[in-house]
Amino acid sequence: MLHGDNSVNILINGIKIERVRYVKFLGVYIDEYLRWDEHIQQITSKVAKNVGIVNKVKSLITSKLLLTLYNSLILPYLSSCNMIK
Repeated sequence: MLHGDNSVNILINGIKIERVRYVKFLGVYIDEYLRWDEHIQQITSKVAKNVGIVNKVKSLITSKLLLTLYNSLILPYLSSCNMIK
């Protein structure tokens, strides 16, 4: 059904599906226009926070432990969904 605001109601088994700005599906944020803006913003925020943590402790720990922190706190965000382009 088309309404005055050009929105479309989608019904599945008589239940209206709510339109949202974005949704997280399998760890990936997908917006209503299938753009990556929200996903990139979320990943950027998480990586920046974790880089800050690693930066604060880098002088207190060994390079081996620093690498372990990088591999557990930062690398997963950079390598997940890297096949999607």
